[in-house]
Amino acid sequence: MTVLVLGAGASKSYTSSHSGLQMPLSRDFFGTYMRSRLKDQTWVLIHHIIGYLQLFRHSTIEEFVLRDEDIEVFHSEIEERLSSSAESDRVTQVALSSASTQLVFLFAALINEIQNGPSSPPHCKLARRL
Repeated sequence: MTVLVLGAGASKSYTSSHSGLQMPLSRDFFGTYMRSRLKDQTWVLIHHIIGYLQLFRHSTIEEFVLRDEDIEVFHSEIEERLSSSAESDRVTQVALSSASTQLVFLFAALINEIQNGPSSPPHCKLARRL
């Protein structure tokens, strides 16, 4: 039996995106977002993420992006605060929940933006061999 384990880096080789961007890894997600056309779209909501950064990290979105934050660690941080704020005030719970939701939608929007393009020959070849 042959077992193949593909990590997130397997999608990094896709270079045919109409966006001109490559799929991000966890540490370059926010930098990739800032280089995408999504950052200028009014339908891409990040105001609760920005609010989280200001309220809990005393940071701006620009400072945050420059640190190459890991999206997985960042999402876990928000979720941990949310789960530990069960006895906290409702306003804090709503702010944390909203930041978490926006982060998930931001992730999906960026991946969707990048994956739109022709099929990847290396990935098609791998699928045929499997």
